[in-house]
Amino acid sequence: MRVLTEQQWHWYYWGKYLGYPSCCIDFFVENAGKDWWMDKIYPKGFKFKGSGFIPCKSCNKLPEEQIIKRINYRRKAPVPFPQEIDFEIEEAKMEEMLFKGELK
Repeated sequence: MRVLTEQQWHWYYWGKYLGYPSCCIDFFVENAGKDWWMDKIYPKGFKFKGSGFIPCKSCNKLPEEQIIKRINYRRKAPVPFPQEIDFEIEEAKMEEMLFKGELK
């Protein structure tokens, strides 16, 4: 098992809190921070660009409605995807859930 950096754990738990599919969280954590990754993997762009959610290659091929349904089913944030959340307010809620062991 690979060891994650503090930043990668941060991204992982935000992804869980926001209800993103595990495959997409893993994909993001593995690739984020590499200067080239977005253009190389998605030269034609990806679904939900600008929303903060970056789907893995498999999920990017799915219909948007299916992805939204999967995200909202798991979502802990109070507003449904793709609505924006207030990260300042939600961070405290996310950290409380993490402390209680509710985000795995």
